[in-house]
Amino acid sequence: MRRTLLGFTLIELLVVVAIIALLISILVPALKAARREGKRIKCAANVRELLVAVRVYANEEKDFMPITNWGWPRNNNNQNLPKGWLYDPDELEYRGSLPQWKQKDVETGALFKTARQPALFRCPEHSLIGRYEHDTRQLTSYLMNGSMGAFSRHRSFDTPRYRIDAVVFWEPPDPEGMDERSSGFFDEDWQDGSSTPDQGFSFRHGRSNGATMGIIDGHVEWWSLSKYTEKWRENRYPNALWCNPQSRNGH
Repeated sequence: MRRTLLGFTLIELLVVVAIIALLISILVPALKAARREGKRIKCAANVRELLVAVRVYANEEKDFMPITNWGWPRNNNNQNLPKGWLYDPDELEYRGSLPQWKQKDVETGALFKTARQPALFRCPEHSLIGRYEHDTRQLTSYLMNGSMGAFSRHRSFDTPRYRIDAVVFWEPPDPEGMDERSSGFFDEDWQDGSSTPDQGFSFRHGRSNGATMGIIDGHVEWWSLSKYTEKWRENRYPNALWCNPQSRNGH
């Protein structure tokens, strides 16, 4: 009796290998996109939690917003800078006149009492990897809109004075990603905890996507670069980005 040998022919094996390779080529980009989308959602959730912390702070401070941490703190006796949303200037360590930023500095800020988790201040796409010891990227991926505090080191206002669509937080450009869109001074955004809203925004989520914007009423929006650019160039003032309550044009 003749025994029949079972198995694959070479052609059949090649077909199976080709199918597997095709499936991998389809699935890998989809998995990468899903992973990036997950990080984008986590980033939005972080900003939403920071907005909750802002609301809690305002409720405890007669509806006043936290200080923006505008202006690079320096080690001298003439500043008298108040505690800001991101850190307390009095708690910083200095080398000469300039601060030496550490991740723990975020724990001295006005919002940490409610936020409690340093991870909430950092986008999951924004890795430290041992850098940024000379600026506030050591603490956060987000900055507060300087116009919220009239571009002042000491001012804040009660929330009814702001537009309901005012942008509180956004993802500013990251010099490491060559994101800087306007000024050309790569570290300008990260000297403190606040910036002007025309400095540009980050491409860490992908150049074709956008960045996370935290709105004063507590919700988060996803803005494309074109929408962001349209808003900060908008001639109708005040607007969502230029929202200084002390100024007729929001600047």
